[in-house]
Amino acid sequence: MARLFALILIMKTKILVSLTTLNNPDWRKNVGDLKKFEIKEFALFPNCINSQEEREELFKTIVKELGPVSIPFAHIRSDMHPNELDFMIRNFGTKAVNLHPTIDWPIIHDLDKYKNMIYIENAGRAFVQGLTAEDLEGFAGVCLDLSHLESVRLQNLPGYEINIGIAEKYKIGAIHMSAIADAKMFIPEYDFWTNDRHYMDDLKQMDYLKRYYPKYFAPYAAIEVGNSIEDQIKMKKYIENILHLN
Repeated sequence: MARLFALILIMKTKILVSLTTLNNPDWRKNVGDLKKFEIKEFALFPNCINSQEEREELFKTIVKELGPVSIPFAHIRSDMHPNELDFMIRNFGTKAVNLHPTIDWPIIHDLDKYKNMIYIENAGRAFVQGLTAEDLEGFAGVCLDLSHLESVRLQNLPGYEINIGIAEKYKIGAIHMSAIADAKMFIPEYDFWTNDRHYMDDLKQMDYLKRYYPKYFAPYAAIEVGNSIEDQIKMKKYIENILHLN
């Protein structure tokens, strides 16, 4: 039965390039590159845009410049208005979104009607200490950031075993995939060292994904880096190759 489930999961996993806003304020260039490379299906990360007005501008630019597209997965913010989610669902066919743990980032507006499509990421406190049942209560399940997971494994931090246990108990609705570097970097905000990066320098920085495939993958596997769309296309092909998804 476990093998059958794994085979079903393999068939359903989609590696998605992403329109990100992290470390890349020029999201308009990314939209232009999506148009240039005729990409009609991708993930969306509007989470680093603080202004609702600018996020709405992003959504409208996608519609204007790209026409009909499919954005099945998005990384949203806890301060997003229901109208923003309605727009994504109606215009982009969005089926799953993720939030950081709401204990640390409380939801500002009433998003109760969307909870069956919201997955909680192992981010912030949960990066190092691990997600809890309280973090996931009332939500659809886990959005597993595999680069976060691999980083705490390399540091031998408690969040690794805890998040593995959570991932085996709850539904994994989506995953994030960033790069894993050889060198550690200190994150003063959370007072720990990490190997994960939101910028890919070498395709081999994605090789760690083989450790987690297929057991900890999900229907939507979103690349989360500040690299260009052209770089992400190369990453997508590389990941599909090393995981034998071709």
